[in-house]
Amino acid sequence: KDLLFELAETKRDKEAELANLKRMIEDKKELLASIRSEKRKGIQLERELKDAQARLERLIEDLIAKSRVAKIGPMAKNLTWPCKGKVISRFGRVRHPKYNTTTRNNGIDIRAEKGTPVYAITSGTVSYSGRFLGYGNIILIEHDNGFYSLYGHLDRIMVRLGDRVERGQQIGTVGETGSLSGPMLHFELRKGGKPVDPLVWLK
Repeated sequence: KDLLFELAETKRDKEAELANLKRMIEDKKELLASIRSEKRKGIQLERELKDAQARLERLIEDLIAKSRVAKIGPMAKNLTWPCKGKVISRFGRVRHPKYNTTTRNNGIDIRAEKGTPVYAITSGTVSYSGRFLGYGNIILIEHDNGFYSLYGHLDRIMVRLGDRVERGQQIGTVGETGSLSGPMLHFELRKGGKPVDPLVWLK
C-alpha cells in the first residue's frame, strides 16, 4: 500500500515537473517570437529612417541648387539654442536601446514638453515649411552664410515659405509629429548640404 502511494506521488511530481517544463518551453517560444518581431520592427524602422534621410538630402540639394547665396561663409559658434530641453540623442552613430539597431543621427534630439517654444538659431530665410515624411512638421531655414538649420517633429509652425526670420524669433512649438519617442525637437545644422554637429555651434 505504501509502495503504491509512493509511486502515485512520484507520478504526480513528475507530471507537475513536466507541466512546468512545458510552460517554460512555451514562455521561451513566446519570448523568442517577440524578440524576432522586435528585430523585424527595428530593421523596418532603420530602413524607413534611412529613406527619410535620403529624401531630406535630396530636398536640401535642390534648395542649394536654387540658392542665391554665392558661397558658404563663417558661422559664429554661439548660436541661440532652438528650444529649452534635454539632449537625448547626439550627433553621429546611435544604437537604439530597444531594437539594437545602429543608425546615423544627422543632428540632435532634444526632449521637451509639447508646446515648448522653438526659436531660430540665427537670422535667415524660411526655405521649407510643412509636413515631411519621417520628420513630421518641419521648418528649414537658409542662413545668410549658406548654412541651413532644420527643426523637426513640430506641433505648430509659425512661419511660412519665404519669411525672413531673426535670431531668437519663435518659429514654432515642440510636438511629436513623425516622432516614435514622444514630444521632442529634432534639430540639424548643415554647412551647405553637409550635416555638422550642432553642439559645436550652440552657446
